[in-house]
Amino acid sequence: MPPIDTVTLQRFLNVGIGAGNSAVRGGALEDMIAHLFGTVPGISITHRNDMNSFDTEEIDVALWNEQDATGLYFL
Repeated sequence: MPPIDTVTLQRFLNVGIGAGNSAVRGGALEDMIAHLFGTVPGISITHRNDMNSFDTEEIDVALWNEQDATGLYFL
């Protein structure tokens, strides 16, 4: 797996910490999660901020795992 880019992660954290409301903080957290999982081999972000099939819940970040041998093959 590639090394974690701490500068980029710190930017996400700074946005969340400096945010005046929970929507901005939540968006920064979602962006950070998408960034982190997007660096794992075999993991791709399939959807962001979609509603479930019943339109009752929002799915913030949806992932697909190809089970790459160098990634999260065991999940």
